[in-house]
Amino acid sequence: MYHSVFERLAYGAGGATTTELIRGVTGPSFFGYPVEFTQVLTASPSGAGATFAYVGDMTQAVYLGDRRSTSIAFSDSALNAFEQDERVIRGTQRFDIVCANCGSSSAAGAMIKMTL
Repeated sequence: MYHSVFERLAYGAGGATTTELIRGVTGPSFFGYPVEFTQVLTASPSGAGATFAYVGDMTQAVYLGDRRSTSIAFSDSALNAFEQDERVIRGTQRFDIVCANCGSSSAAGAMIKMTL
């Protein structure tokens, strides 16, 4: 989404900004805001109401929940560890992220969900 929409808008507005020319490009940004990529949002959303970006302070709008604490298990018989005198270590953790303070173009919030 960033490369197909936001970069095209930036190039259409004249390409590189003065700040980029002086400081160099430190990472992807749009209107001075840093851009973070995620695999959760679709690359090319379709249909009205499809979310394509979030803008705002994620630390104020998102809660991180621990669904299951970290568990670590050891085994000397998993796979072929016993034959090779090895110990196998497995660590698992489950967590969830909830966007709870999301605003819109008409309602205030710590973060704005941008939809088509």
